Amino acid sequence: MSARLKLTFPTEVIVCYSSSFSKVVAPGLRVGFMIANKKIIEHGTLLKQFTDVHTNILAQMIVYEYYKNYDIKKHIAEVSAFYAKKSEYMCKLIREKLPKAIKCIEPDGGMFVWCTDTSGKINIACHILAMRKALAF
Repeated sequence: MSARLKLTFPTEVIVCYSSSFSKVVAPGLRVGFMIANKKIIEHGTLLKQFTDVHTNILAQMIVYEYYKNYDIKKHIAEVSAFYAKKSEYMCKLIREKLPKAIKCIEPDGGMFVWCTDTSGKINIACHILAMRKALAF
């Protein structure tokens, strides 16, 4: 993959897309990418170097070999179906088990659920319960 993408937009339009391979290849894999114009890529590279000198080379090689040797489109379809089932089940449990004051927006293709406490009273109790169960909240 090329680190730079020649954009077909007018020069005054700024487009930057960044993502990672952690949900596609493996959850612990910390390799990401950015598609943007040259100036944004250069600034992004400098900003990233404040957090680490470079991305783990072994992780980059794993991503490269995976894309080279496997049908990534098929894999993404399988992973998406897996996460969709988990997400649907989690949303079902939220509707059934949590108080009605908890409203959730079900993800459209993602794996995170956005919940809102419409009463303003339940939030702390949910945080405490999540901490006791070692859940990300």
